Amino acid sequence: MRIISLTKGKPKWLGVDMKNGWIVDKNKDLCRNTQAKTRHSTAVHEAGHAVVAERLGESVNWVRLHKTDAVRGETSVSYLKRKGQIDPVVRAVIAMAGHEAERVIYQRPATLLPLQDRQTVLALGCSEGTLNVVGHVSRQYVRRYQKEIRRVARALLRAGGRLSRTQFLAALGEAPAPRRPRPRRVEKDQLKLRFDDDK
Repeated sequence: MRIISLTKGKPKWLGVDMKNGWIVDKNKDLCRNTQAKTRHSTAVHEAGHAVVAERLGESVNWVRLHKTDAVRGETSVSYLKRKGQIDPVVRAVIAMAGHEAERVIYQRPATLLPLQDRQTVLALGCSEGTLNVVGHVSRQYVRRYQKEIRRVARALLRAGGRLSRTQFLAALGEAPAPRRPRPRRVEKDQLKLRFDDDK
């Protein structure tokens, strides 16, 4: 595998060009080195992971963009265990959703896949050929929920790069699940007084 470094020093974000097997720097290839577009494309990428995860029945804990590195972000997802294990197909589709969101919204090259997302899918047992199938399924979800992905990406940028679960659900257009009221704490002395009053 050939490594192409288009910036001085170590590239901060690497992607794998599936056609040529090269590792390329996202800053130069996709975003033309503009900070705002890079941050927005990263917000779209993370929103893609989060929205598709939520629509597939998983629970998104938070979504964030790194403050110092505009091309890095994270999405925390709690996966449901079905029959004692996490569904690998659902994980693979969610892992590819960020790339597919950038592809649909930014017309990003189809062959350029983030290295970490690619490694996640391959670690689940998918082959190189299966990546296209998983990408196709993920792209269908992204197209279906494109408006929601755009809304979540805008909310993520407005919130300074971090959305909690409540903020994420509000951006998604859903109300968060109501919290159960906490049982009222009663002190021992109050219990004695209540029983004494009953006499």
